Amino acid sequence: MNIDDGVHGPVLVTCADSKKLLSDLLLSTAAYETLRENIQMNKFESKIDCNDCYNTVKEELEVPSVDIEASIELISTKSGDDSTQDDERTRTSFIESQMWDPTLSDAWEMARMEGNVYMIKDGVLSHTEYICGGNVKQIVLPK
Repeated sequence: MNIDDGVHGPVLVTCADSKKLLSDLLLSTAAYETLRENIQMNKFESKIDCNDCYNTVKEELEVPSVDIEASIELISTKSGDDSTQDDERTRTSFIESQMWDPTLSDAWEMARMEGNVYMIKDGVLSHTEYICGGNVKQIVLPK
């Protein structure tokens, strides 16, 4: 719809009807009156099949049955003793960062109780989250 308030010239305005206003809105009186007079309703019809989207995302997120931790360990072992020692120092430093982060104290406590979404494996704090129909394990990052 074109609105001409007599000052700024014709302005094309695209509007959507909603019960919630996401941000503040400032209209001139002329613009408001023009909007009221020229209300047009257009129905949006989605041509997307939600089941297809879900299946595609699920396939993309599926993790192969290979043990990822074993693969990482194998890679670090093959790359030489120096890098393995560096990797261990980095791992130890990361675990210490997690342990001393005051924002993670509740998460550590929940992980120690077990049966929660938080867990401790090899000293590393992680959590499980249900995403796209499957449980995904994620490492908890310190601040």
